[in-house]
Amino acid sequence: MTKHTWLSVFFLSLIFPFAALAAEVDINHADSATLAAELKGVGKSRAEAIVSYRKEHAPFRSAQDLLKVKGIGQAVIDRNADRIRIVLDEEGVNSAQAGSNGQ
Repeated sequence: MTKHTWLSVFFLSLIFPFAALAAEVDINHADSATLAAELKGVGKSRAEAIVSYRKEHAPFRSAQDLLKVKGIGQAVIDRNADRIRIVLDEEGVNSAQAGSNGQ
């Protein structure tokens, strides 16, 4: 690498230090397009399966809950561990608790 090329790469890394950081995705609120775009190994079909599962069942309480979705395995969860975020709103907390109490 020439000195000029090295300096260019160095300065670009200073200007865009966060370009390589993964975006966090709230799997309880993101739409299928966002899930497909932001999660590695999740395309349109898997993203739609995640949204469908979420609508039919309680919100996801942990990343491991994604294993309940057909087509999502541990490898997908591992590849996205730094991206998956769980946000439960007031309604989500109540409906998940009601479901676990058998009410």
